[in-house]
This record gives sequence, structure tokens and C-alpha cells, in this order.
Amino acid sequence: MLSNYQIDYRTNGKPKLFEFYLFVNPLGRKCYYSEQEVNAALEMISSKVDLHIVCFHNQKIVTDYIKQLNIDLTDLNTRNHIYRIVYHASLATKAASMQGKRKGRLFLMKMQQRIDDQIDRYNEDFIKQIAKEVGLDVDVFMEDINSDFVRELYLNNQKIASSMNVEKTPSLVIFEQISSNKGYIIEDDYITKETVIAQLDEIISEEVDQSSPKEQNYIRLL
Repeated sequence: MLSNYQIDYRTNGKPKLFEFYLFVNPLGRKCYYSEQEVNAALEMISSKVDLHIVCFHNQKIVTDYIKQLNIDLTDLNTRNHIYRIVYHASLATKAASMQGKRKGRLFLMKMQQRIDDQIDRYNEDFIKQIAKEVGLDVDVFMEDINSDFVRELYLNNQKIASSMNVEKTPSLVIFEQISSNKGYIIEDDYITKETVIAQLDEIISEEVDQSSPKEQNYIRLL
């Protein structure tokens, strides 16, 4: 069946290498689905991809999240409370990833799935339970959340988002590592595997269009 085959991106016989930066709200349901879709897209291609899932938030993202939660935007106390929770969840995700990239991603997705847009579920016991389920050392995890080092790592994520002109979540920035430093951004309410594959096709097609006729040797095999 066709679904058993993967897409192979090559130019001049050389396999393409991609770098993905997926910017997410650590508690967002839409981001949870988008993470699943990006992972599904990676299963569809044979090209090597370095995937970075980056927790990111600002006032605009929090405003959009509050709208999704159907909460009064004029309630400043509630807004500040949600802002602090999203920030803490970002630190928790970064702390979880200190014990392994895979565990960090699993922690993030379990947290997003479990919260299910019920913001009041988020508390210390909530994240401790998830940490335990994914096999983290809970004591180390809680210590890392409150460390200056994890806060610095998170601030670095904010700088990465700013440098890539990311303003909302979910957003996916794609780089082709070998031949271009140009980033391509996908911003949508939901990022789907179809939009990811379409963007990869566009990146390669643009690269081929810019090359000379002799260099145009683009392979996209199923």
C-alpha cells in the first residue's frame, strides 16, 4: 500500500536535511494536536529532521488562549493568573527535558492532553503525577523547575522565537540545513501533516527554480 512508503527528498542525488522548530503553548489543546500532526508528517518522510519543540508565550498568545477558554478578557486577575500558569508550565517542560528529550516531549504532551483546557487542574500535584508517569526523578524535576538555569534556558527559547519572528502558537519554522539559511514559517490554528508536506515540497521546488538547468535534479519519491 502507498502508506507503507516514505517521501524521499533529494537534490542532485543528495538527501535533504531539515530542521524544525515547533513553537507551542505548553497547555494548549491546539498545540497538542499540532505536535501529533508534525510527528505524523515525520513518519511520512525518509529525510533526516532535527525537531525542536519550543514552549513560548507572550501577552498575545495568552490572550488567544483566554479566548479559547471562554474567559472574560477584562478580568485582569484571571489574565495574570493564567499568564503565570503558562509560564510555570513552560519551565516544567524545560525541567522535564533536562532528564531526556524524549521524556520532555512525553511530559509536554501528557500535560496538554490531561489539562484539556481546564486551567484549574494545573498545580504542583498535577505536574508531579505526570512527571512520575513518564519516569522522571520527581525530586530533581521539582528542583530544576525553580532553578536559575532552567529559567535561563526558557528565556533563550523566547529569544529564539523573537529572532524567527514567531508571534503565535502553534507555529512551525522549517530550515533546509545544507543549501539555505532561510526559514519558512507555518502559522495556523492547527498545523497538519498535509501543510507540513506541502511546505517541504515548496521549499525544494523553490530551490530547484533558483538553480541552473544543469543543476535541476530534484527527486521526490514515494
